Amino acid sequence: MDVNNLEKTWKEIYSSTSVDEDWRYNFFKLIESSSKLAEIDKINNKIFITVNAIFEKQIINDNFYSFLLDSIKNKLGKQYKLTIITEKEYEELKEKEQEKIKGKTKINNSYDSLNEKFTFDNFIISDRNVLLYKAAMAIALSNNSSNLNWNPFFIHGKSGLGKTHILHSIGNEIKKSFLEKRIKYVEAKDFGNIVMNAFESDDINKNIQNIFNEYSEYDCLLIDDIQFIQSRKKTKEVFFNIFNFFINNNKQIVVTSDQDPKELKDFEERFITRFKGGLTVRIYPPDQKTTEEILKLKIRKNERLDINKFTNESIQWIANNFGENVRFLEGALNRLILYVINSENSEKININFISEVFEDMGIEEKTSFDSIINLVAKKYGINQKDILSKSRKREIIIARNIAIFLTRDILHYSLKDIGKKFNKDHSTIMYAINKIDENLKNNEEFKEIINELKLKI
Repeated sequence: MDVNNLEKTWKEIYSSTSVDEDWRYNFFKLIESSSKLAEIDKINNKIFITVNAIFEKQIINDNFYSFLLDSIKNKLGKQYKLTIITEKEYEELKEKEQEKIKGKTKINNSYDSLNEKFTFDNFIISDRNVLLYKAAMAIALSNNSSNLNWNPFFIHGKSGLGKTHILHSIGNEIKKSFLEKRIKYVEAKDFGNIVMNAFESDDINKNIQNIFNEYSEYDCLLIDDIQFIQSRKKTKEVFFNIFNFFINNNKQIVVTSDQDPKELKDFEERFITRFKGGLTVRIYPPDQKTTEEILKLKIRKNERLDINKFTNESIQWIANNFGENVRFLEGALNRLILYVINSENSEKININFISEVFEDMGIEEKTSFDSIINLVAKKYGINQKDILSKSRKREIIIARNIAIFLTRDILHYSLKDIGKKFNKDHSTIMYAINKIDENLKNNEEFKEIINELKLKI
């Protein structure tokens, strides 16, 4: 089918798509400006729709996918598998298909698995992740893993905090600094599927050996979400052999997981010992200030949003309610984009506008700094202003130290931000936090007070 026929067919499909009245204007504006029908594969019953950007792909998949499927079936007379894909992703897919036809593979390309958009330059660092950042950078700039003896480098933390970003940043920095080095990034679940296919093949030994030979050619292995193979016995055995080869030959391995090594219960002790034999670092959730900076960066990068239209209060609200991880932030922005496209009153994105965007999501305002101060003041029968004052009365100092501790523990504010809130210097804030930590270890009654406050918060 030529280009003109594809354009005509696509217009007929989306023009006849039945979309809820509330979304019709928004749907047609997005489809007409950003999408096109790239391919109808009648042999394999596949249709590819391309869009300009990832967020547009997400919007269509989340809100209009089923409507388009129905319209395609009505227009073409049968059910097709619909794929919404960016133009760049589609081009890469076609390139890979051509290479397969020619009997080639991209496996020998050192950099094919790296995502160039993830770099150290655009990783926004919070105070609690400085150690992680510096260690990752040092590993990337080291020409030999034995120089640092941080092998493996094991990064653990909750999903959506930036582990994958750091992995790709390490790979991209090595790529930039040491052109001769060969780097492999792989998701653990994909590695598991490769091993499974080998065990299901006619020549198991040959194909397992091929996997080992392939991976042993790399100088640096970046493996993401290792927890996904912990229950796969055969995959673990193959990985263990590759892992040992890298360690014994001073080739760098970087591993990420959503758990500390000692919490990976389905890995045998030999794995845990190996994982803990290098450098283990936790990645922490961003504090409020860092979350706001991440949000601002994503807004600036999005051509449909104007950072100058956002008030400080709206930035703070989104960061506070969706800042648990980066994926939540991206989901919130996608929803916001839909409203901005569809709204005639988006010249100022203030707290009122934001409230309308998210009003049906049942979001309750998260714990704020003021709510912590209020709760602690009530507990000790003092005025909120006393906690923020310079008073040296014993009961006020105790209440102030507790408020400082809870601000750090619950809101994840940086020491600098806490200092600004309480008008105290860095050493005073550190002293207060350490004092509370000490009391928690040695005083059960005090521990009960803190736990009681946390429950109320």
